Amino acid sequence: MFLPLLDSPTPGLVCPLLKELSYIFFCSCRCCIAMLFSHAHHTTKAYFFRRPTRAGIDLIYIPYLPHLNLSITKTFSIMIIKKLIGIVAMLCMTFLPSVLVAQNDPQLLVVSRHHFNPSSNFTFDEWKAHEKEYFDKVTLKNDLILRTNVLVHYYTDDNSEVLFVTAFRSWEDIEKANAKGDELARAAWPDSVKRRAFFDKQRSFYTSMHSDEIRSIAPNTKPFPADTAVHIYYIRTTHRAFPADAKPGEFQQLKNEYDQNVTLKNSLVKGYYPSRHMWGADSREFIEAFVYSSLADIEKTGAATEALIKAHWPDETKRKEFFNKLDKYSENWHGDALYRNVPVLRK
Repeated sequence: MFLPLLDSPTPGLVCPLLKELSYIFFCSCRCCIAMLFSHAHHTTKAYFFRRPTRAGIDLIYIPYLPHLNLSITKTFSIMIIKKLIGIVAMLCMTFLPSVLVAQNDPQLLVVSRHHFNPSSNFTFDEWKAHEKEYFDKVTLKNDLILRTNVLVHYYTDDNSEVLFVTAFRSWEDIEKANAKGDELARAAWPDSVKRRAFFDKQRSFYTSMHSDEIRSIAPNTKPFPADTAVHIYYIRTTHRAFPADAKPGEFQQLKNEYDQNVTLKNSLVKGYYPSRHMWGADSREFIEAFVYSSLADIEKTGAATEALIKAHWPDETKRKEFFNKLDKYSENWHGDALYRNVPVLRK
């Protein structure tokens, strides 16, 4: 006999975790109801309930238990249901706020690489003042743009580089932000002649060459609070490897353990922003941005990192085993670059 007493949880819940919790709750309730139902109708020896899945229908078997006393079964079933309601409510209160916060966090980075125009005669302060005007009138007012940062060459292979880094909540917001930016620009410079003059001057600071890429923000970000001081951004690019013996989720599990016990605990690292390829030239790229107060702190961080590693993995054998596992997910190559930020252009 089938028991279509309660509908299975729908796939449109807030997140997979809450979906599974609700499924456990519904399954347990059905089991209890089936136990009660089996005693009320002694003619049936077993019961099933159905759960839709991507592969089809799962049938869950519930046997008839004639040796249990009905009053005991009823009391026990009601107790289980009450306990489950309390547990599910507590877990929802615990996880739902973080889920909703996570949905509002930026998920995508758009990195636009521009180049200063060597044939245009301007000072760094003139460029900064012009970009600051645009930043104040457009970028700051665009609520679809969650974060922005501007990085300029410090120790890289191209002294003309300017990186405009913008964080968005979704791919859809990227498209909407462009339309919103145009709207804000027209409001800021309602006179079309003056608006055109402003943007012509802005374009004159750069060459016609620029490149764009979209990255997915990886877990374990360490946000760097807004600051008026210039900081150094150490950008480390590694190439992901995909070994034949890779296990699903193992890389992220290992990376979580390392980041949470080393990178995020390093007081010299003021900010940490990991991201991976999503739309760009090289699908292997995994890029990490470390924020430091000075070059001296970059030198000091090596000793601090080593101390944190030994503190978390005091056993040398286990430490070596961990890094052997982690290292197999990266090629034996990495690239380094140092940039400085422009604090007045940071959102």
